Amino acid sequence: MYSWEMEQFIKERDFYIGGDELAFLVDVQNHPQISYIGYNADNNSYSIHTSDNYYFNFSAMPIVEADQKGLVKKLVKE
Repeated sequence: MYSWEMEQFIKERDFYIGGDELAFLVDVQNHPQISYIGYNADNNSYSIHTSDNYYFNFSAMPIVEADQKGLVKKLVKE
């Protein structure tokens, strides 16, 4: 996915990403242009920087909420 597509992906979800979509978005194997991923535990948010000068900030959805919304293919339960 190109950086402009990542930007659209995040905007379409109103800067609130969860479940498999979050795992996909922060996977550098899928997005080799990612140069930095930061996580802020205080407000449960991510920052992503890319090598082509895109900067993204978005909130992470709790896994329980993501599962309820059908955004988790397979939730591993302990």
